[in-house]
Amino acid sequence: MSEAYAGPAGLLGSLRRIGDSLIAVAQSRLQLFALELRGERLRLMDTLLWLSIAVLLGGVGLRWARQLQPSTCGRPRASSACWRWRGFSLGPRP
Repeated sequence: MSEAYAGPAGLLGSLRRIGDSLIAVAQSRLQLFALELRGERLRLMDTLLWLSIAVLLGGVGLRWARQLQPSTCGRPRASSACWRWRGFSLGPRP
């Protein structure tokens, strides 16, 4: 049987194996970081999607609620709050 070549023996061989191990560890850490970054990006995109859906549905709901309420702002002096909301005043100006 042939044995696997272990590289040069001695201090230089040990330093080379330590360097190879450090490079392998750094490479695996970078791969894990890239994977985590991709997952966080997908989570952020998912959150933004749900937020935009919520804002859209909230706007649609407000629009429907405004259309369903009886309109008192169209009639003159129907509601003082309505006139104030539109910027008018029913009383004398200060």
